[in-house]
Amino acid sequence: MKLYLFAIPPIFVVLPAFAADIPACPAPPGTQSISELADLPAPIAASLKQHVPYLDPVTAPFNGGDTMGPGQTHLDRRFIRAFHKGSRWIVAYEAAGIGYHDNIVVYDVAGDQAELLANNQASTASVCSDMTKWLDQTPTGAIGRFW
Repeated sequence: MKLYLFAIPPIFVVLPAFAADIPACPAPPGTQSISELADLPAPIAASLKQHVPYLDPVTAPFNGGDTMGPGQTHLDRRFIRAFHKGSRWIVAYEAAGIGYHDNIVVYDVAGDQAELLANNQASTASVCSDMTKWLDQTPTGAIGRFW
């Protein structure tokens, strides 16, 4: 009896990675919630454009994985929402990649100037509570270089 060895080529299937649903963070008392990227004050929009040039609006399609589709030139970044209380602004967006996460950026705005105070990562489960925390606390430490 002869034994035959058959080689079966492995089949790899590439599936898109999907981000978590955008959390519906309730606006804390005394704050205003901004749900559209276009509604941010000009100095914050300019800072975000500098640091996160490919930040998409909340309604944009989002690939949360670390591979790019045909025609895609960058990993996705998508606006979640912003809160503000007086001059303090908290902006949250989700960032695709192998380490999918949410980013929270903290600004103080005075006139046409936005002072960047912090850039912190958060999990989807904690993004709402972290945004609320930074409304009243002054962040400390270095600003991360990875946005």
